[in-house]
Amino acid sequence: YGWWTHSSISLGGIFSNDTLLNTLARLQEVGQSSLNYNRSSLREIAVVVDEESLFLTHCAYSFWGIHREKIHELGRIGTSYDFYLLDDLANPSMPDYKLYIFLNAFSLTNEKRSWIERKVKKNRATVVWIYAPGLINEDASKHVLSPDNMLSLTGIQFAWEDIDRKTDIKITDAKHQIASHLGSGYQFGQFTSLITTGFSVIPPDYQPVKPEPVTSYGKLFYVNDPLAIPLGRYTDSDKVAFAVREFPEWNSIYVGSVAVNSKVLREIARFAGVHIYNDDDDVTYVNNSYVAIHTAKGGSRTISLPFKADAYDVFNNGAVVGDGVNQFTVNIPSYSTNLYRLEKAKNQ
Repeated sequence: YGWWTHSSISLGGIFSNDTLLNTLARLQEVGQSSLNYNRSSLREIAVVVDEESLFLTHCAYSFWGIHREKIHELGRIGTSYDFYLLDDLANPSMPDYKLYIFLNAFSLTNEKRSWIERKVKKNRATVVWIYAPGLINEDASKHVLSPDNMLSLTGIQFAWEDIDRKTDIKITDAKHQIASHLGSGYQFGQFTSLITTGFSVIPPDYQPVKPEPVTSYGKLFYVNDPLAIPLGRYTDSDKVAFAVREFPEWNSIYVGSVAVNSKVLREIARFAGVHIYNDDDDVTYVNNSYVAIHTAKGGSRTISLPFKADAYDVFNNGAVVGDGVNQFTVNIPSYSTNLYRLEKAKNQ
């Protein structure tokens, strides 16, 4: 990989700093050393975006439902994920995953529906649909825009109201594993992380920006299916906004708000059988030989591994933090990036 920058060191650019340059040199050493280890993927989650649906939705949805979700929430699930365009599902070389998250599968032709049918509805995989999955089908013989199009895609019956309101969701039916782990009364459906980057929030007038409220964008979709298991409802009505329907070969989960936070995604992933390395809402990346964590809040962290391994703190001169363990506990400062190298036990 190469990194070009307009900030020339010789001209006193942003990299004219000994501490920063020493850090970059150390990262180069770590990167070179990593070539000696197995860095293949352990990812069990696929996040899917449909390019064509972007042209049929409000620009606010494209921003909130995709960029905010990717920046603020997906990276904090506690494991890594792979990012795909919907067309990639037609590629036979695409691996299978335990969890598929469709951020904007709103307008799907019959061909695209067939790709999804063949790829994800098998192997006891879990599929998450957000807001208006499959609502539009230009190939439909009768109704191009219909809840029947959503049913044929998700296996869940829907209805909607033509109304624009906030899409806050409260856990009201806590018997299912996902809801019970979140707890009765737990609420989500809005982005809460402050926006702290961008040209409008730089020094000297630095002021974090609060995200705008997430709404239903003119149509409030809800589950109207006696065979689906309710998990949560919109806070200002009794309509089901969060539900799961379990089929013999796959599980279908619907969320009515575009703002699905990392805690909800983590519990969905756990239900899907995805291994969670870190439960503390830190940015987490993993592969066969490394676990990387970036913190906002400091404190003790317990890192759970899917295999027994020796664990070494890369940025602390390779200090041993675990010897033949399934998990290890470390104390991490706030606003720090930490990298741990794993060596699997020989019998793993």
